[in-house]
Amino acid sequence: GYELVRNIPVFGEPGEGCASHAEIKYTNCRVPLSNLIGEENQGFRLAQERLGPGRIHHCMRWIGIAETAFDLMCKRAVSREMEEGVV
Repeated sequence: GYELVRNIPVFGEPGEGCASHAEIKYTNCRVPLSNLIGEENQGFRLAQERLGPGRIHHCMRWIGIAETAFDLMCKRAVSREMEEGVV
């Protein structure tokens, strides 16, 4: 068995449903040898190898989003007209 301990909020969203992030507790889970991916007792290592590129991808994506937002902010600041005497 596994148990859904709690949904983890992401960017202020409560996190619910199948597309969410969650804390899961595994208790006495067994995987048949025929279903193993890689060597026995190497699941954590394999997971970390697979997650690394994904982490880099997400970081690069958010850097791109931040750069786009910064560019839009700069364009707005340059094009903005202010009334006299208004700070």
